[in-house]
Amino acid sequence: MNNDNSGNNSTGDQDAAAIDLIRQKLDRLYAKTEPIKTAPVEQPYKPKSILDHPGPVTIAPKKALSTHQVYRDRLLNSGKLVSEIQTEWHNYYLGLNDTQKREVWKEFYETNTIDGHKIDYPAQFKTLIRSEDGPQRFKKYKRPKKPLTKKSHLIRSLVFGSSIGILSIVIVLFGFFNEQFIAPFITPSKNLSVQSIIVNNGNVNVSPDPVIIIPKINVEIPVVYTVPTINDAAIEVGLEHGVVHYATTAYPGQDGNGVIFGHSAGNIFNPGLYKFAFSLLHYLQVGDTFSINYQSKSYTYQIFNKFVVPPTDVSVIEPIAGHLATFTLITCDPPGLSTNRLIIQADQINPSASNNTPSSPISISNLPQTLPSESPSLWSRITSFF
Repeated sequence: MNNDNSGNNSTGDQDAAAIDLIRQKLDRLYAKTEPIKTAPVEQPYKPKSILDHPGPVTIAPKKALSTHQVYRDRLLNSGKLVSEIQTEWHNYYLGLNDTQKREVWKEFYETNTIDGHKIDYPAQFKTLIRSEDGPQRFKKYKRPKKPLTKKSHLIRSLVFGSSIGILSIVIVLFGFFNEQFIAPFITPSKNLSVQSIIVNNGNVNVSPDPVIIIPKINVEIPVVYTVPTINDAAIEVGLEHGVVHYATTAYPGQDGNGVIFGHSAGNIFNPGLYKFAFSLLHYLQVGDTFSINYQSKSYTYQIFNKFVVPPTDVSVIEPIAGHLATFTLITCDPPGLSTNRLIIQADQINPSASNNTPSSPISISNLPQTLPSESPSLWSRITSFF
């Protein structure tokens, strides 16, 4: 029995020794292990400006609320709609003077924080321009201009020079030819057809307004009988109000040759509404008729001659041999140019010329050397200044 107990004790001692050995090895193993390094604590985010913060902006006043802040908080806590709060605050702000408005902005910049951190606002929102004469305003950011290169200078010079050249050409062409290009748009219809004129048999009332009516070219224009001279400047003024009766010639209802001048075209910058009165006169042919209303009576004339003369041929205003009572219509030819004069001569056919009175034109000592011309062109007006 004793031998068995001694054997058991020997085995237990061996187990204990083995356990101690394992513990010693573990202690030595853990003694060599380095301490675990803890990760650094992440610092709270501190925004550099309001522009790079993703979260909401909170107001954290550090001092007693001002009058403006008290009014703002009262609006925020009023329970009203956001649109109503914005409208009332806007109206409140507009009612402040410049000093009070600066106070509002200063409070806004000084007290706004993001998560407890002071906001670094952009410089263009911090700087205010002080002005004694005007309201405060934000200083606008100006992008610096890039220096122009030699190539950029050359391109700009070419564009500027080309633009001026084109503009000059357009002005010159417009001055010379505007009558030709613009006249078709404001003159009577050119789709013409021969129309018969109604001859007044005495039963039709005639307006007292003096007019000339040319059915074929759809013209009814006032006739000016109040120019008492053959001076070109005076006639030019009269042509602003219609066509002009030449002062030295017969009147409707008189024997002799009456003469009426009218523009064929004119510069659009010239005054008057009748610059294109006779622009279609060249469409008239022998046999066509026109009428002239004068002193509440209508006189009808039938064309018997049509030709072109130089402006120095003043004989066309004199009485026509073999014709008792005539009227001559004169305009520049070609339309818009004063190169020649178009002459249309017509006999009085109604009422009968046998009832006419002798002519009584205004007597003028110095007869004209040339026939009246077109109004000055744009080009002539420009060159007259030099």
